Amino acid sequence: MGWVSSIQSIPFTTLTSKKEREVITKLANKRESPSAGSKHSALRITQNESRKDAVYNSRPYNLTGPPVQIYHPAFATFIRENSRSIPVGELTEELKQATKLIHVSLEFFKEESDRKAKLNTLKTFGDLVSPEVNIEPRTIPPDGITTIFCPSAEQEATIRIVELKNDIGEGGSDPIMQAECGFALICSSDRVTPSLLVTQIHTQLPPL
Repeated sequence: MGWVSSIQSIPFTTLTSKKEREVITKLANKRESPSAGSKHSALRITQNESRKDAVYNSRPYNLTGPPVQIYHPAFATFIRENSRSIPVGELTEELKQATKLIHVSLEFFKEESDRKAKLNTLKTFGDLVSPEVNIEPRTIPPDGITTIFCPSAEQEATIRIVELKNDIGEGGSDPIMQAECGFALICSSDRVTPSLLVTQIHTQLPPL
């Protein structure tokens, strides 16, 4: 399973003008669906530094964006606190949850939907539902999303996409790359206003 938050996948980290964003969105809107665009053959074309709509995820290394701390002091605080040593006794519940997740992840399931249903009982990733995200003129159906309300834009901002595979190698694409391709399409859609885009750039969920 792979999940990605918006700051990891946003293709506008070096955005300098409205005109440049228009160029990027036009290119991104011509992309294939996330399931097709995350296949190896497609990524060899789109993940190139010459592409304005490339995803800055360090694959390859020259497509590495600036440090997340530059977007908001909260990120610097999170990274600092996350790096400090925590007594094992304070992590009892987290370790129990992690152990349950590992055990479920190691099981074999007949269908992807069966794996998703079992993961939903743990609530580690919230409820993994598959709502269609409308990014006219098409829709994308991720395995799970997390949104927050952006008051300045009066819209819901997508801050996390979860993509699930029943097992390693199934589907012919990496679930993390598939989620990143989904974010590229969402952030390039006409429904994303400048203020909503800023919300998505500034939002980062800690790894689960």
